[in-house]
Amino acid sequence: MTNNPDAISAHEHATWQGAAENYAKNMSLFTAFSGQVPLLIEVGDISSKDTILELGCGPGDVSNQLAKFADRVVGIDFSEKMINVAKSRFADIEFQTADAEQQPFSDNSFDVVVSNYTAHHFARPQQVFEEARRVLKPNGRVVIVMPIQREQVSFSSVMSAIFEEISPDEAPGGPLLDAESPEVLINVLTTAGFNNVSGRKQEKPLTLSTIDPVLAVGWDFMGLHDKPQDLQDRIRKRTRENAQEYKQPDGGYLFPDKVLVGVGTA
Repeated sequence: MTNNPDAISAHEHATWQGAAENYAKNMSLFTAFSGQVPLLIEVGDISSKDTILELGCGPGDVSNQLAKFADRVVGIDFSEKMINVAKSRFADIEFQTADAEQQPFSDNSFDVVVSNYTAHHFARPQQVFEEARRVLKPNGRVVIVMPIQREQVSFSSVMSAIFEEISPDEAPGGPLLDAESPEVLINVLTTAGFNNVSGRKQEKPLTLSTIDPVLAVGWDFMGLHDKPQDLQDRIRKRTRENAQEYKQPDGGYLFPDKVLVGVGTA
């Protein structure tokens, strides 16, 4: 792992470029379709008059859902491949390839800026949210929803299995916004100049019909596809064992994942 923001950003870019084709099939189940949008609408007080900017929109699922409740939604992502996927899926929504650290919009452009499951991937979160404040209209809102990585039971089932075989020191990327308490988000937003800042921790369960998406996310995130087959087999076996306690009578899984929620006004 590294403390170099440029190296972290390069790793993040390569990861999501590589995951673009499969993201909607696997990762969106975690990041877009397990209660995130109702939470964003509630916390952001989103209405049909609002213009919304989504930071790190990926293949566009959240932007598409928010567009049903708002006047206009723009999604940006620094992965050109992600944006191409988003444009191919949702032609009536505006998507742009852009880095959240340098948002290509004028001051006072949006009513709401949304960071959904992306804050923990920003190499320079302070800069990102200073930019978010800049592009917001006076009294505009920023809304952050992000997983608590040590309490994201679903993803932990595969990551703990991986780290039984591979040292955490070999993990790609670096120390990002690895927050476990609301105070971390409150500090980031306050330092970025936001007012009326608040944060909270809450459970946001994830229901899956199969463990396969968990495995797929782990494989893409950690680049396991080229590892020795016996290593991959052991990780799959341990992942299923880790997830067993969350298996339901119908064969699916119910994971009691937890998230942090942060909000502030410009």
